[in-house]
Amino acid sequence: MAPSRDAFRRMFRFKTARVTGADGTMTDYSRDDEVYIAGPNAVIDPDDVDQEMDERQLWRARILDIRCPDPEHPAQVWLEIAWYWTPAEFAKGVLKDFNPRVCGSKEIIYVFGAKLDIINCASLNGHATVDKYRERDHLRQEQIAEQDYYCRTEYDAENKTFKKKVVSSCLCKQQYIPDDEARMVFCPRSDCWTWYHTACLERRDLHFRAPDPAQLESLWASTQDDSAFDQFAKELEFCWERSQSLDIKAENQNDELSAVRTLARRPCMRGGEYGIVGNAGVVLRARYLLELVVRNREELPLAWRDFVWGDGGAWEMPEWEHMTETGEEGEERTISWVCPNCEGPI
Repeated sequence: MAPSRDAFRRMFRFKTARVTGADGTMTDYSRDDEVYIAGPNAVIDPDDVDQEMDERQLWRARILDIRCPDPEHPAQVWLEIAWYWTPAEFAKGVLKDFNPRVCGSKEIIYVFGAKLDIINCASLNGHATVDKYRERDHLRQEQIAEQDYYCRTEYDAENKTFKKKVVSSCLCKQQYIPDDEARMVFCPRSDCWTWYHTACLERRDLHFRAPDPAQLESLWASTQDDSAFDQFAKELEFCWERSQSLDIKAENQNDELSAVRTLARRPCMRGGEYGIVGNAGVVLRARYLLELVVRNREELPLAWRDFVWGDGGAWEMPEWEHMTETGEEGEERTISWVCPNCEGPI
């Protein structure tokens, strides 16, 4: 039986706990680690040390504290944990008026302050990975794989308030639903910085019309988020330092510049085939790099892909196909969307 909270507080505190698995493997766990815990319906064969449980049998939690009543004989190590809740469980057991339909299928909610439990360290079943989706920090947010669990909402159950809450966006004032196939387009201008559903813009005929793709692409490439320039400048300085240490042959500059231009001359999108996070960070860095190279007549750093794509590396971005329409006189025009706030092309 787990100790009471008062008894737990009187125990000796530890930074880490070491757990020996059925196969003899020792695993260290520390405070703030995210872990798997076998749920009550988990079926485990004690004679099968290679057995892997289905993810649906495992719960995710974060270790808040580690304590033991006798540091000389640490056989009974107890952990205080905070749970990650599925949206449906959160609506049922924490906040009744929460709508789980606005969450993704792999989205989980971190609950702290209350709803905590004390468990024995023997219940641990390995380290878990929960991606942190910082929706307002898409400039350097790595893409989240389709099969990965992620968290963008934190709830303080003691004070009954959200510490991190999903914000509404677009003209429809709805929050972003990651599993929805609806795509969103981003206006990166510092006075806007807003995501819009392409369907909402199209219903209002908020389109920008250009006589040819080159004009539209040029406008896209020159549309910057100037509030991010300081951040980009620091990252690019590190990129130049890394480039000087690389022992590789420089590629053809024209081909490399063409690759940067291809990334810069497209809209910032998320949702659907663009993934949960989208391509805004990649596209805006490519625009920043392209402007510096063209304006200052500099060469591209050898490690420019590290700067543009980040630590997560390149991911397969859908090819952009221009939208077109036929005018009243039969002329073909290239169209994109218009930001409702600044009225610039996005």
